Amino acid sequence: MFPVRSVFIGTPSRDVGYEIAGWVRAMGYEVEVSVDGAGAVRALHRGNFAASFLDHQLGAAEGPSIWRVVRPIVGRRLILMAQERSNELWFEALRSGVGSVLPLPPARPMVVAALAAVAAS
Repeated sequence: MFPVRSVFIGTPSRDVGYEIAGWVRAMGYEVEVSVDGAGAVRALHRGNFAASFLDHQLGAAEGPSIWRVVRPIVGRRLILMAQERSNELWFEALRSGVGSVLPLPPARPMVVAALAAVAAS
């Protein structure tokens, strides 16, 4: 069986999504970027991604945050990104099985380290 070489990025900010996508592509992964919460849920249900970067605000205006909806599907391959540095959010995410939590906007070394950590698990 071949390793999964595809990464999903879901964020309402195209700039952030495309910047992360460039770093991830440079690591040899194919990338799918979505700025739409419903589209992200569909993609994560159909895809088998090595990792998924999700902004905790993605889809929040439409109901529950998308990361909470898809976390049971993607498990530890989920990398949550959050602009607010709320201990409650970060601890909730880590307790629920998220692989990593990054501040927004993330720096390239953070993205590389988080991807390496969750894609290996």
